Amino acid sequence: MGYLVLFLGTPYMDGAYPHMLRAIAAREHLRKLYPEIKIEIVRTIDGFIIFDEIFWADHKKELEAFNKLKGKEKYLKAGKHLTIV
Repeated sequence: MGYLVLFLGTPYMDGAYPHMLRAIAAREHLRKLYPEIKIEIVRTIDGFIIFDEIFWADHKKELEAFNKLKGKEKYLKAGKHLTIV
């Protein structure tokens, strides 16, 4: 069992951590970088692989833009490709 750090409302996530404490530390660091994005931890199966298409560090510009926008309606009007949930 591992742990993922998810950027809710986006398709992006951070590492598959084997220990919950490491996932918590990563989440807290990412919350400081992106305070407007809800970031949470979920459990995953062993061997879960994060591909470049969803790894957060490969999409910093998109996350920074998402973080700056205030509210879901403004984001949708901007015509970006991230999915709001």
